[in-house]
Amino acid sequence: MHIIFKTILCAIVVNVAQAQQIDLLFKQKNYQKIVERGSDWQKLSGQDLFRVSQSHLKLGNDSLAIVYGNHAKNRGYDTWEVDLAQAVAYSNQEQYKSAIKALGKGLQKNDQRKILWLELAGNLYKDKQLDSAKATYHEISKMWQGDALSNFMVCQISMEIKPSQTCIDCFRSRLYIFPKDGQFHQEALEKIAKMEHFVTKAYSDAEKTYNQLIATYPNQKDYLVLKLQLMWFQNRTEDAVALERELEEAWYAQQMSSSHYKRGKLLIDSFTDDIIRIEVYKNPSRKLGEKPRYDVFVLSAVASRLIGKIAVFETDFDYSFQGYGFEEGAVALESKNYPEVKDLIINKLSVNEEKIQP
Repeated sequence: MHIIFKTILCAIVVNVAQAQQIDLLFKQKNYQKIVERGSDWQKLSGQDLFRVSQSHLKLGNDSLAIVYGNHAKNRGYDTWEVDLAQAVAYSNQEQYKSAIKALGKGLQKNDQRKILWLELAGNLYKDKQLDSAKATYHEISKMWQGDALSNFMVCQISMEIKPSQTCIDCFRSRLYIFPKDGQFHQEALEKIAKMEHFVTKAYSDAEKTYNQLIATYPNQKDYLVLKLQLMWFQNRTEDAVALERELEEAWYAQQMSSSHYKRGKLLIDSFTDDIIRIEVYKNPSRKLGEKPRYDVFVLSAVASRLIGKIAVFETDFDYSFQGYGFEEGAVALESKNYPEVKDLIINKLSVNEEKIQP
């Protein structure tokens, strides 16, 4: 009996030492060493197998993370942390329904863990279960009232389902939750402004929100582009010309986002009727005649198909139009005023002015 007791005691000491060693390796982020230990998994405890599962997850071995999570459960280590790790591994493999199922098991064990709720909402969202995702984010926002992500996503999903004044009100009512120097405050204001501009067509409100964005984030010059589109749509020539000058200065000072430089031009105006959509880009080049001053794209009403393109060249004296609807090299007018360019395009393409929308 004494020999048997000593054997059992030695086994316990070895297991404890091994567990401590694996924990130390995990704290040191030596995940590769841990997964190597996992090759002899039948000798490991449930907690050690969970560490192996976590290490595989850290190394991007998602399938093995799930396998070792199951080994841990079979050894009696069936905790919400294992369910969470397996859910993350499933999600990484875009197996969102399996992730949702794993998170449901985790919440049955501990429904007070915020990370489980957030992962559940995120996977429902990625699985296109928008109503369920919205309801879950709403539940999180009630349980943790100051949580910025859940409050933002309630409004974001509502907007994705159907943008409306209700969505604008949703974002506005939560602005106080988002720190002004944070991502959610800025994105919420952007979405409010764009819905006021393009959805509810509350142009005065949209201008106020654009001004708020420009004042709060002065280094984000792209907001000037959006405001310029609003100015031209309202035919506010004097305001638009002044804003164009400011935009061109920002362009040459390399203060615009990289997308504008990749494209080589700025979207200054866009409008549509029931049949076609027009997008007008301005090339800020100072060398007149080198490139088209304006590139005008004619698209189907939902912007799904390009119908044609018009290039507008500017010289010291006039504009000339080439492309869709115009004879090559035709000199159309002698004005340096963009609204006259716009009017000519509208008339030439027979756009229904009574039904023009931004």
